[in-house]
Amino acid sequence: MIWMRKPLSPTVVDVDFAKSYCVTASRDVWVVCLTGTAWLTRDGCLADLILSPGDVTRVLRADAALVTGMPRCRLGISEKREHLADLQGMTTAVMSAAVCPAEPAGEIK
Repeated sequence: MIWMRKPLSPTVVDVDFAKSYCVTASRDVWVVCLTGTAWLTRDGCLADLILSPGDVTRVLRADAALVTGMPRCRLGISEKREHLADLQGMTTAVMSAAVCPAEPAGEIK
């Protein structure tokens, strides 16, 4: 018998300026900004990220990311990057990548 973990289903979260949202998970997750503008701060990362609609970043399970809307935003959070395309109504998961300066810049695969 093979044990397989159940993947996390995509989650949509609305975040206002005065109400920050903490992204924590037992697994690495992908975060996409669906609408508005999101200000994302991660532990251990020297630079904050500003996400516009379509921008995506990976949050490692060891990180704690705090998101604040500027003034509000809607986020999609999923364990699998390809599930984010479904949230945006896209046919592929090709989106612009917002990465922490400590990570190599380029396309996230």
